[in-house]
Amino acid sequence: MRSKSALNGSAPSPVAVLDRENGAAEDTRNATGVVQPPNTSADCHTYLTTVEAASYLRLRPRTLQLWRMQGKGPDYRKHGKLRVYTVADLDRWADAQRVAVHAEK
Repeated sequence: MRSKSALNGSAPSPVAVLDRENGAAEDTRNATGVVQPPNTSADCHTYLTTVEAASYLRLRPRTLQLWRMQGKGPDYRKHGKLRVYTVADLDRWADAQRVAVHAEK
């Protein structure tokens, strides 16, 4: 079970991705501590917690929580009380945030 500090995002929590098929947890942090997607083609079966998704997007967990309440941000799923994100949904949302910069003539 996670500590209270890990739940509110004030302290780093163990970052793991739950693979739904085999139930194994795998550490997916890179050298800078940012969550990386697992090396699998079945991203639809990979779920990240709010803390993990925020790390993946380089946001604060509270930002994702506020966006959920405001109806903004990436798509998520509710598994009981747990809100989870797929890497595919996070990537799709991030791609939609792209801003094209055009040089003036």
